Amino acid sequence: MLSQSDADHLSDRAASAVIADLLTGRYGSTRELFQRARNLGSDLSTGGLAALVVDAANLTAVATEQQLTEHDRQRIRLRLRAELRAALARHRCTGLLGLDGDRVLALVAVPERSLVPVVLGEVAATLRRGVGAQYPQLSVVVGASRQSRPDALQRAFEEARIAAEFGQRDATQDLYQFGNLGTYPLLLRLSQGPELAAFVESELGALLQHDSESGAKLLPTLRAYLAAAGRKADTVTALRVQRRTLYARLARIERIVGHSLDDQDTRTRLTLALQGGEILDGRAAARSTVPAAGG
Repeated sequence: MLSQSDADHLSDRAASAVIADLLTGRYGSTRELFQRARNLGSDLSTGGLAALVVDAANLTAVATEQQLTEHDRQRIRLRLRAELRAALARHRCTGLLGLDGDRVLALVAVPERSLVPVVLGEVAATLRRGVGAQYPQLSVVVGASRQSRPDALQRAFEEARIAAEFGQRDATQDLYQFGNLGTYPLLLRLSQGPELAAFVESELGALLQHDSESGAKLLPTLRAYLAAAGRKADTVTALRVQRRTLYARLARIERIVGHSLDDQDTRTRLTLALQGGEILDGRAAARSTVPAAGG
């Protein structure tokens, strides 16, 4: 006879298998998928559906620093899943949860469709508090899809993954929702080919070259100015410089990029180029941490 622990383990493995089949399209119909979830105690047929990706973003770094074994890492992953399950239950949500490396993937049904974004925000806050109390050194990022139709769940998980990836760059919120990411998903898609790098080079190449050759960096000034939507008074406050210093820097930036920063179209292009550059830099940094084959 199976112990409760063994039964829970088998149920968790079965749930992970359902999630994996969903991601790869290995299921006959949505009805079949929901029946498998129902057999595991998760009724996803009512309420608003959304996907969550919970990423222990710095688990590898923490494991290296603290010399954790793979068993230790797995215990942390399981605790992350348990905390998410508890947070969902606390907010009266149904969820089908699966592990994927250092991430927990969840298909969630929120009872009230109109409250999906609000409830998921509360779930994420509860989860992060619970994990933080046990593992204060762990950075947990939660990404959520938009509310999804039952026949678009693969897309929902892709949205949640993109939102979690954005959260790793920002790390200031409990929950990152795909619907609030602005132009980031578009830039991320462009980064798959050469177009984004070419755009960043055309808009910022001269300024990047200047900063690489000069001790007086201008990119931070441009970033602060654009973040302030072109409001010079707010930029002065953010940078803690005198007004004439800011004006001199902005004039130098205009000469280098060849456009007036008073022009809205110029500010929009430079903002997109800065965001695109951050995506490309993040990709390059991620590649540099991957050991070489045979290494």
